[in-house]
Amino acid sequence: MEIAQIHRALAAAGSEPSWLVTVVRVEGSAYRHPGARLLFSRDGKLAGSISGGCLEREVMRTGAWLTRQGALLRSFDARRDEDGEGAHRSGCNGKVELLIEPVTEATRAVLAFAQRELQAQRSVALGTVLACSSPQVRLGAQLVQGATASLNEVADASLAQELASCLVDALNGERRPYARHRRGPFEALVEVVEPAPHVALFGTGEDAVPLARFAAQLGWGVTVLAPHGGFATRDRFNGIAPLRLGAVSESVALAARYAKALAVVMNHDYEQDRETLGALLGSSVRYIGMLGPARRTQRMLAELRASERFSAARLACVFGPCGLHLGADTPESIALSVVAEMQAVLADAEAGFLRTRSAGIHERHTPLRLARAEGA
Repeated sequence: MEIAQIHRALAAAGSEPSWLVTVVRVEGSAYRHPGARLLFSRDGKLAGSISGGCLEREVMRTGAWLTRQGALLRSFDARRDEDGEGAHRSGCNGKVELLIEPVTEATRAVLAFAQRELQAQRSVALGTVLACSSPQVRLGAQLVQGATASLNEVADASLAQELASCLVDALNGERRPYARHRRGPFEALVEVVEPAPHVALFGTGEDAVPLARFAAQLGWGVTVLAPHGGFATRDRFNGIAPLRLGAVSESVALAARYAKALAVVMNHDYEQDRETLGALLGSSVRYIGMLGPARRTQRMLAELRASERFSAARLACVFGPCGLHLGADTPESIALSVVAEMQAVLADAEAGFLRTRSAGIHERHTPLRLARAEGA
């Protein structure tokens, strides 16, 4: 999602000098994972983030001067500082290593390639060089691998081939957001970036507006779908999400074409909602949220099962009533609970109070061990 934001921000900035910062390593507790990015210019932040706010100011203050000779790695350790109070001042208790680099035409080309793949609903794998003994390969050089094409700026042919193999493995194997590839003095960050979630809202009432707005603020795609509408309906979502009019079958086909498709059914019309639910169950949409009481959804499912057979896996995608139990009773608070539930489903996370967790707040994924990543 950050790649799309950064690509748009770069396009808007034009030829204005700018710098890209990437989190490449984390030890201990930190707000962002490897792969998080920040784009800034001399005037300040343009897009993205690398922390909860404790690192951005320092990086933007010194980044341009530090990279006057080119890209570099810089570590920020909140576990200690000169007076031993760093962990208390930053609010974190971890060490973060950053790659800071001036934006070049090569940077723009990599981001543009990745964005094209993501817009086509295809995942991409990025390899970023963090260490290399070859004078041909610069720090921060990247290779990006899509489903059917790649873009390479790693000048050493053998290392580029090796890294490309790792990226293909990362795309085709068990999906993990990031990994480290090491062989001797060569080291790279390997990331798998997936298309942003896309929410289809089947309903155009006032209560759909905050839901569309919250999802859009998360960087998700949003489309509002209805069989018919008018100027007032279109104005309601103006500047938030596009409104598409059409038959239920056409609308569901449109919703299901996204790689991470989510849907919320909120027409406030029983027959229309049941028809939409049946069509969604026959699609690949991974989350089907049903607004309204549980008995309403159960009745619809019983009537649908009388004529069609749906697998247990498809029925498990139905969340009715949708949303987390937050005590919500306004359109805005209900929208918050629904968006929070969708986020939990996407992350395969158990929603609950963080203070009751025995594990850390930012539980790390086990680093992906690639077959080709081992060696001297």
